Amino acid sequence: MKKPAVKITVIVLAALAAALLAFHFTAVAVISSEYEGEISGVQAFLRAESELSDYKLSEIFAKIKYKFTGRVSFNGVAGDGDRLFPTDKEPFDYVADAEGRLDFSAEEKKAILEQLLSRKEAHALDGAEYLVFVVPNSQSVLKDALPFGDPDSVSRAEKLGAYLKENGFYDYFMLGEVLAGAVYDPFHNTDNALNEYGAFSAFEYIVSKLPEQLGRRMNRLDPGEVVTGVSDGRNLAQKVRLERVIKNKNVYYDISAFESMYTMKTQSGLNISALKDEYNDFLGSSCVLVESYDKYELQLFRPMFAASFSSVCFKDDLSYSKKAAEAVAASAVVCLIREDRLNALLEEYDAKTYKAKLGEEEEPERTDVPENISVVALTPHTALIAGECEKNCTVTIEDGTETYTVRSAYGRFFAEVPAGYKEKNVKITAKTNGKTVSLPVIAAVRTVSGASSEADVGRTSMLYYTPTLRDYTGGNLYSERRLSYIKTGFESYIADIRAATGKATKVIFLVAPDPLSVYPEAVSDKYKEKRAERTRLDQAAEALAGVEGLVFADLRGRMRENTDIGKLFYQTDTHWTELGAYFGYRAVISAVSEDFEAVSPFPLNMFTVTEKAVQAGDLSSFAGLSGFTENVEFLSPSVKYKAVGAPEKPDTIDRSVYAAAFTSVTGNAAYPNALVVRDSYSANLFPMLCEHFNTLYCQPMWDTGTDMAKLAEIKADYVIIVCSERNLDSYVR
Repeated sequence: MKKPAVKITVIVLAALAAALLAFHFTAVAVISSEYEGEISGVQAFLRAESELSDYKLSEIFAKIKYKFTGRVSFNGVAGDGDRLFPTDKEPFDYVADAEGRLDFSAEEKKAILEQLLSRKEAHALDGAEYLVFVVPNSQSVLKDALPFGDPDSVSRAEKLGAYLKENGFYDYFMLGEVLAGAVYDPFHNTDNALNEYGAFSAFEYIVSKLPEQLGRRMNRLDPGEVVTGVSDGRNLAQKVRLERVIKNKNVYYDISAFESMYTMKTQSGLNISALKDEYNDFLGSSCVLVESYDKYELQLFRPMFAASFSSVCFKDDLSYSKKAAEAVAASAVVCLIREDRLNALLEEYDAKTYKAKLGEEEEPERTDVPENISVVALTPHTALIAGECEKNCTVTIEDGTETYTVRSAYGRFFAEVPAGYKEKNVKITAKTNGKTVSLPVIAAVRTVSGASSEADVGRTSMLYYTPTLRDYTGGNLYSERRLSYIKTGFESYIADIRAATGKATKVIFLVAPDPLSVYPEAVSDKYKEKRAERTRLDQAAEALAGVEGLVFADLRGRMRENTDIGKLFYQTDTHWTELGAYFGYRAVISAVSEDFEAVSPFPLNMFTVTEKAVQAGDLSSFAGLSGFTENVEFLSPSVKYKAVGAPEKPDTIDRSVYAAAFTSVTGNAAYPNALVVRDSYSANLFPMLCEHFNTLYCQPMWDTGTDMAKLAEIKADYVIIVCSERNLDSYVR
């Protein structure tokens, strides 16, 4: 009785699809993927969605397909309860694994066993246990929700675990075993990743397997209530154009209190936590090394580990590192490895680092030769040498009489060396952990009369703007009289804007710190002993504290605590990166959320990071470098932004696209209205800042006045002032 209705539906859908397809392209007939089984012939038309270049049209096709077939696309599939699963074949075949067809070869299993036993032996020499924890794919835990596969199948990870234990390696643990019994959903339904609840459940199991001498600190951790939330779909939903149709249903613990229990520092390129004294009452020296290729997982698990042990070293690779082993004198090494990345256990480089530790073979291969070397005159007596190299290299420069070393960062290095008017040759080599020194490259160095640059070279391969040294050394302090004027000036300013808007408008004064205020260790040797105890920004913060209606956002402390998560300022530009700007955005929206319940800042893990080499920034030009590039990390949200009116964000360092005035609108009456007064540091706040305001009017960049007519027109709840520390004088009242 139902067949005619099905046929009619198929005919109508096919006709609609054909009409739309004819508008743009010819439909392509394809064979159904093996996991989809027998579905209607309309799939031949729906397949063409992958050929669409128009996002809106492809989104329409994705919705049609999902509604009528329950399918999503050919690299994903919808399971029970609006749950998405990946179906890619490379580099990991998810479908074959769910069907029990995936396995390592006998040779691969033997190689993994030998490497894991070598790792265990190497860490035992350092006095540490070595344990491997496999972070499962969602399909391995949620088999009942899958539209494909065999619930009784054995995954590749399980087969490997059985082999390892049969052959003497017992410290291999499948976290899926504990997550399968979780009370709540441990995964995002639109991303093949653990949510915060799943991570804490896994963490409890991990700690139960660690050596007894570490204590059981985690038993004293008390996460907040289990919280659920719904947002636009994450990565898998975005891939299939359904992020606004299939919502992400998140389950998480509120573990924000954990973050106040420890501090973070960067030491020799390593990220190390230290538990505060008041929480370390019985632990003594309980130290752990946590390693993973997945930066998201390290970020997800970091608050739990850092709040549980006296010290934790977090490392984003699986090679042996003497520095990491010595950094915290760990009693245990926790290796977190995703189920779909188990091939990493066959990584030849990692194997060589462990064999070298055990003295079984010579050191690993040679470090790559430094490339794209540039030499420019920096001052009448020094030259700047810049180049590209492997990440985390020590670069050595020899001129025949003296030797200079510098640590690279993000695959780039900058070094300031003495030079004269007579040209001389220098030898440049590089070395990274686990490899021998590179072959040398020769460069000619000289300076020129009258050379002068507004860029200086830091000790961590970071250029910085020389005028900011006045902030660093305290050479531009305000007088007490000026501080008094600044305070009364803001009081008068707030009164004026409230008169214009007819409401209790607030001012949020966001000061983006100079790079040297966040990375004081980056200053060149000639200034490192000249750091001021009190700066102009300290004075302004003290003078404006308690001014009614003013929120003064000083980000220095918060950013210093988070230098381990990534690059907060560009190496070749005077501005902060998108990651650095996130802390400014969060400070503004957190202040707004105090007054508007509908507003809350996006969590950092809502963004994915994409690294790209782009044209270097303004400091490169100031230094006289041409044709130089920088590796830049861009943040992409896992939800589609809704605000309209802001310019489209470019994948470059230069953000002059935001220089002109613009108005951004969400149309959400539950959100406030705001006017922004700004300098160029405001650029990387957009477009994420726009998402939290009904109307956001941005004055032209560098217009330091306030458009009172516009302020009255939009009845602004906030005036947001955004300026850099070096431009503070232009924006204090």
